[in-house]
Amino acid sequence: MKKKLILMSGLLISLSIIASENCPGNVTVVLDYPSKCDGNFAFQLDSTGSTWLCALSEKSNSMVLTAYAAGKKINPRLELTTGGDCKSIAHYQKPLYMSIHD
Repeated sequence: MKKKLILMSGLLISLSIIASENCPGNVTVVLDYPSKCDGNFAFQLDSTGSTWLCALSEKSNSMVLTAYAAGKKINPRLELTTGGDCKSIAHYQKPLYMSIHD
């Protein structure tokens, strides 16, 4: 029983390391890759390096294109395994939500 409790405690601690954080950046590349992003655009931000993000919906496809054309920043809320490191995300991750900023 003690071994199970220790194992469960370790699992909960490891799960608590995953956090979410805003990673604002300028859109550098837009890609139409429907099989990877459930029919939505894939895009890269200068803050996330060469990692691809997925737009969430048709509305967020428009946000990505608007930000790209107008030189505005996209501010996605991403799940990060290492706090504060926006380049440590998996390819084709979907943000929890996103917004456009100056």
